Amino acid sequence: MDDTLKQLGAIVTKISVIYSRKVSTGDYGSEGATFGVEADTPAGADIDAVGDALYAWAKTVATRNLAPDLKAHTVEAPVAVAQAVEEAFAPPATPPTPAKEEEGHTRIARITLIAKPEGKYLLELYPKIGDQPAKYPELRFTADKERMWAMIGPEWDDDWKLPLDKEVDWLADWKLGREKTGKLAKPGSRYKDLRAIHAAD
Repeated sequence: MDDTLKQLGAIVTKISVIYSRKVSTGDYGSEGATFGVEADTPAGADIDAVGDALYAWAKTVATRNLAPDLKAHTVEAPVAVAQAVEEAFAPPATPPTPAKEEEGHTRIARITLIAKPEGKYLLELYPKIGDQPAKYPELRFTADKERMWAMIGPEWDDDWKLPLDKEVDWLADWKLGREKTGKLAKPGSRYKDLRAIHAAD
């Protein structure tokens, strides 16, 4: 075939192969391919003869390596390409909303403790923000004297006097409790119930 093209004075300048597979409907049908050949021909050449020679040459080249087991080696690639294209143009998936922690720990930088009526005590714990205590408490704990002193435990200093306003370095363990109420409460927000106090490492 190459000799025929040379005799006709045609020079092959471009060969293109386009492989396609039906994917638009999700129905993976039969494979298809387009084999294109471009050639330069001299002035006065028999275009029909050149076209016939190019067709014969392209058919020979295109089918030269079609061994019986070729499909087994070529099917995976177009499927992977099709999947990659579908994924690339698919709308972005909505990221899952992270589950809100039901329990956790807060680094405490300051506490206040005051006596309340009927033998109750109110402990407020202010989280550490940077190197300073926050302006507002994150945790509040109200209890009688026995339960309050049991909560503070070994962190209590006998030199402390009430009302108490003291900088500390504690870690407070908490668990989410009842939903917050009031005009400023965000929908679904819940109070953090104090579970334990211990010195920060």
